[in-house]
Amino acid sequence: MPSFAKISLLGHAGKDGEEYSSKGGKKFYKFSLAVNSGKRGEEKVSWFPVWIEQKETYQYDVRKGQLVFVEGNMVLDKGDPEKTGKFGVTPTVWAHIVVPLEVPKKDDGPKVLSESVDIPF
Repeated sequence: MPSFAKISLLGHAGKDGEEYSSKGGKKFYKFSLAVNSGKRGEEKVSWFPVWIEQKETYQYDVRKGQLVFVEGNMVLDKGDPEKTGKFGVTPTVWAHIVVPLEVPKKDDGPKVLSESVDIPF
């Protein structure tokens, strides 16, 4: 029986998204997403690396500080202390849906889109 771990996140991009290519020529897009949780004044930040397999339909560039909605599958990658020197587990999100909810201007910082934007959820 197949199984999966689906996750929905709403947070701010930690840095501008970057494109990567695999040895086989597939294109990928990656950015980090900061998600706050907890009571006001006691918030904790969780960081999630978000990967997207580039397809012709993906048209957004994610910018640092931008509010972004992400939905996808989550994979827990175990650290290998012999190779990386790191212990623990890193959650990695393979996104199916990425919706930037703010559009940053070049010099003014992020601005919220008008309320008439059609959001697919």
